[in-house]
Amino acid sequence: MALAATPFVTGQYRQGRRHWVPQVALCAFELGSLLLSDPSGRGDDKTDLEAVREANALDPHAQVTGGPAVRPASARA
Repeated sequence: MALAATPFVTGQYRQGRRHWVPQVALCAFELGSLLLSDPSGRGDDKTDLEAVREANALDPHAQVTGGPAVRPASARA
């Protein structure tokens, strides 16, 4: 909403439509995508939120196993 209000607060709308229409259009797109999604998570969301929270709580350094993913070019020859 702040993006759409900016040209009107700063007075840029007086310079013509090309100065305020992009901001208002982007705000309308963002609000439309918000309405089409389910941000509350109470709808038909198939995501296992508890599994995601559990995975995010793990230490990423503890998950790395094995050696380096790449070898130096001098070691290949």
